[in-house]
Amino acid sequence: GSVATLKLEIEEGSGRVFMDSFPLSKIDTQISTRFAKEVACNFLEADCSNYDFFYTIRANSALIGGPSAGAAITILTISVLEDLPIDEHTSITGTINTGGIIGPVGSVAAKAQSAANAGVRQVLIPRYTVVNMSNFTGYEDEYGVEVVEVSHISEALYYFTGVDYTNYEEVNISESYIDTMGQISIELCDRAQELSKVYDVDENVSALNLLKKGKLAVESNQHYSAASFCFGSGLNSRNQMILDQKLTNNQIALKVNETRDYATDLLVSAKTWPLKTLTDLETYMAVTDRIFEARDRLDTSEEFLFSNESNINASIFQLAYATERLYSAKSWSVFFGTEGREFNFDKKALDESCLKKISEVEERIQYVNLILPTDTDDSRDSIRKAYKDYNSGNPELCLYKASIAKARIDLLLNSISIDPEYTDEVIDDRLRIVKALIAKQNQKGMFPIVAYSYYEYANTLKETDKFSALLYAGYALELANLDIYFEKKKIDFPKISSDQIWFFVAGSMVGFSLSTLLFKLSINNNKKSKKPKKKR
Repeated sequence: GSVATLKLEIEEGSGRVFMDSFPLSKIDTQISTRFAKEVACNFLEADCSNYDFFYTIRANSALIGGPSAGAAITILTISVLEDLPIDEHTSITGTINTGGIIGPVGSVAAKAQSAANAGVRQVLIPRYTVVNMSNFTGYEDEYGVEVVEVSHISEALYYFTGVDYTNYEEVNISESYIDTMGQISIELCDRAQELSKVYDVDENVSALNLLKKGKLAVESNQHYSAASFCFGSGLNSRNQMILDQKLTNNQIALKVNETRDYATDLLVSAKTWPLKTLTDLETYMAVTDRIFEARDRLDTSEEFLFSNESNINASIFQLAYATERLYSAKSWSVFFGTEGREFNFDKKALDESCLKKISEVEERIQYVNLILPTDTDDSRDSIRKAYKDYNSGNPELCLYKASIAKARIDLLLNSISIDPEYTDEVIDDRLRIVKALIAKQNQKGMFPIVAYSYYEYANTLKETDKFSALLYAGYALELANLDIYFEKKKIDFPKISSDQIWFFVAGSMVGFSLSTLLFKLSINNNKKSKKPKKKR
């Protein structure tokens, strides 16, 4: 293994991150460091835009590389911002991802042994990593080190600092949300019920099964889930209804144009609503995303209809989908005007939020391409669409699409090396983290309607569709704290110039990986001024 030191200095600036490493660090380590700083600032709800972060790494190895320093750098950054002393006998290995999730890394046992050889007494490793904990049997006796599994930065901070950042508050579901989402789900289920009456049970089994699920979800107060199931039921019935009408190509084209006109009217109406609260913004995202998706489906319907190999059935399905999607958009519009904490959603703030989110996704795509042999074309396509929305004057939709793209790429990052045996535990853990984040928003006087809807849906799907449950939990995680882009809370950081924070790196791949990170605090109390604590 190798031992390295890292020094962090914070000075007045413009939010930039600098890295000075010897030997040179690979690009994945540089990206991981930027992630760490971003996660630390978001975790503290701190405006870091007026400060520059200088990370200096010195190691006795040929090369510094790998993302497994992320969790440790996040803890280091938080400790400096909060002026917290660190337990120098505790170390951690793990990546850092959106929401403060500590992601898995490889060669955990070897890294833990390297840390033990360096004199560490407690090693934190990512929970659910593909590793047999029996590998660590005897570590405490042989090396005097305890191995602890953690999955979130708040857990790790407790072991390093003794400060409990865990949020145990329950989610206080907004009565307004319950009433409004309940109204939406009932409307969609009533609509699906009427459409399903046209057919015999044997001819419309899929629609009736989804309708049954929707009604059960309504009874369980799972209103977003109910709306989703009943949307699917209505789509199946609508598709069959149009098929049974035996329309000509021209008649189908006429219906496509009529539906497109309706979509335009809905969009014009949505644009008249003033965006004052986070609920207004989320509602606008939900409504316009559905409208634009419907318009895309209508374009596809025409393509199927008038292509050289005309596919009438496919054209009708796209028309049916667009029709039901627009009804869903209209239903969601009832959330406009909900009272709540007001924000400044001017064009500049919206444009900046869109571009920042896009840059976050682009960094992650680059990150994934460096460490995994996987195809990221879907994510890149999503970013192209987000840019298109931005250039078309729709930064709100750009922010939403970029957030969804980020959640998808983060799902990939957060799932690297996770043992499939623990899939259920991982889902529950992600939902716990999302729940804590939504509860935190509650405490600030906000209720993120879209994030909670996705959180509820993930809970509904976790027994039957585990991948979708993880995906929707990721959507919820990404959309739960959009307020960070529009309201900045100032933290008066001390100007740090000569003070140093040191920690060590113990790695299993000499010269190739920033792996297990050991912190050691060394502060000149005569030079460092005390920073007021942030209220929690």
